[in-house]
Amino acid sequence: RANLTGDKDITSINGSTIVTSDCNGTDPLPNNTQLKLGDKISFKINLCNTSGTGPASSVVITDTLTNLKIPTATNSWNMCYNGSGSNCAGGTVITSGSGPNHYSVSGTAPNQIITIDLSSAADNVAAGLGSHLTFDAEVAIPAGFTSATARFQNSFSVSYIRRAGEPSTLISSTPLLLFNTGVGVPDVIEIP
Repeated sequence: RANLTGDKDITSINGSTIVTSDCNGTDPLPNNTQLKLGDKISFKINLCNTSGTGPASSVVITDTLTNLKIPTATNSWNMCYNGSGSNCAGGTVITSGSGPNHYSVSGTAPNQIITIDLSSAADNVAAGLGSHLTFDAEVAIPAGFTSATARFQNSFSVSYIRRAGEPSTLISSTPLLLFNTGVGVPDVIEIP
């Protein structure tokens, strides 16, 4: 029977890599990390079945984005299952649509839900192993937002089958992370 554990990590900010560990809880950001509106954040959802004796099957991830949206520069989530790099080397590129290896988006940016269908047998998380889903998002605020700071969060739930007739769910998230919006912040000019 499958026994999924997992977490979600931020693996880069604006292309600068952050070292993380899989399935040990959400890793903290490096000290003095300052986030701002428009930052491109790369996320990694880790699904670990290391103590399972059977595969986790019919996996569906529901990812909730708060103050995050599809990156403006690429207009792509750059979503990849079990691959690496911007071209998803060795993995499966997840595209918009319906059915296995596709995602759908509901809601209005920057507060949306992405549902990722990993229900094909090839997507099972094998016993004793782990899998991961990576994607990019951009820090954003709703129209009309007027505060100088805001928070973003990325949480997920995974529904899967532990063994025939036994569904289960795994839930995890990043903490609420503060970012600077640049709204209502006066320019500071030093006078000699």
